[in-house]
Amino acid sequence: MVFVVMLIICGLAYRISPISNIAVWFTQMVYAIMFFRDLLSIIENLNDAGIDTGAFKRIIKRKQKEVLGDIEEEESDKID
Repeated sequence: MVFVVMLIICGLAYRISPISNIAVWFTQMVYAIMFFRDLLSIIENLNDAGIDTGAFKRIIKRKQKEVLGDIEEEESDKID
């Protein structure tokens, strides 16, 4: 759903923006971010399936610490 909304916003940016270069730049940034999020998800799924992802394993572990660390801190705050 989020991807659909972002695609709609990018499509409307061409019609709303008075300078087309700004709309093109914005759209390229959104597509790049969407691509990298999907790539990270694919690598995480490969890692969960037991396939050796090599150098990407460090990136995945760091990302998991960021996400799970925030969740663990929130849960400990709720308990206190």
